[in-house]
Amino acid sequence: MLETATLARPYAQAAFEHARGSGQVSPWSEGLAFLAALFSDPTLRGLVHDPRIGRPRLTQLIFDLAGERLTPDLRNFVRVLLDADRILILPEIARLYRLLDAEAAGVVEVEVISAFVLEEGQRLAIERAVRRRAGKEIEVQHRIDPALIGGAVIRMGDLVIDASVRGRLQQLASQFA
Repeated sequence: MLETATLARPYAQAAFEHARGSGQVSPWSEGLAFLAALFSDPTLRGLVHDPRIGRPRLTQLIFDLAGERLTPDLRNFVRVLLDADRILILPEIARLYRLLDAEAAGVVEVEVISAFVLEEGQRLAIERAVRRRAGKEIEVQHRIDPALIGGAVIRMGDLVIDASVRGRLQQLASQFA
């Protein structure tokens, strides 16, 4: 199966181009963020393929939960995603939409995932290096993932730099396989 980002990218690009063309970037951003949160819930995700819930009932449920948060164009977008059986990739569509919005504003979103809380000096060194590489203003989100064992993973758009102990162990294991 195709990776979620590959499936979500054309939808995110189309949504962003439409929103920018109609001067509705912010309402789309807010609506997609709400929908992403909605479809991150396992209960709602389970209803998508429940045969007892028809497409019209699911559509109405989404619209009822969203209330006034969705513009008419966003409601149509939801219908398109439902018809294409792509509604479950909404969280990824929203993430990519945010990246496109930030890129259009000249800002690159960067996620730094480390095994432990980074010291101030380490955090600043990583941010300087990433800013130099990006050549743009960056917005950094830090996250802790103890499963990395040590080191860090840096995500900048489609670029992923895996300098974690877990990543190095996986590379080593694949060399011996």
